Amino acid sequence: KTPNRQGQWFNNMGVTHFQLKDHEEALKYFVKAVAHYPDIIEYHTNLGGIYTAMGDYAKGASVLEKTLKIAPDSTTLRKNLALTYIQMKRYRDAATVLQNIPKKEWEKQGIQELLKQTQVGLRKNDIGH
Repeated sequence: KTPNRQGQWFNNMGVTHFQLKDHEEALKYFVKAVAHYPDIIEYHTNLGGIYTAMGDYAKGASVLEKTLKIAPDSTTLRKNLALTYIQMKRYRDAATVLQNIPKKEWEKQGIQELLKQTQVGLRKNDIGH
């Protein structure tokens, strides 16, 4: 197999294991996908997403933040990073990431709803502090 095909195969296996809620196995495959074909943003996004799904929000955010520097226009990446920030209660960071998504993408990606979640979180933080 070429590195590209191997990367695709590892990523697909990771997605399959993720869907089966076998996160440990999914993580192994996503790590291999990134190692074999590091230029594919989707593989990095999936790797960050699996860390987040496993509850390791700091590691998930780190992977997604690094990837955002490579692909700042990726709506999926921005959405995943915002969701991770929301889990971390980093609502300001989530709002900033979401606001940089083009408005035409908001409806089909559910961005408006995520922005509402960040605003609610910000209000709760302001009240609690």
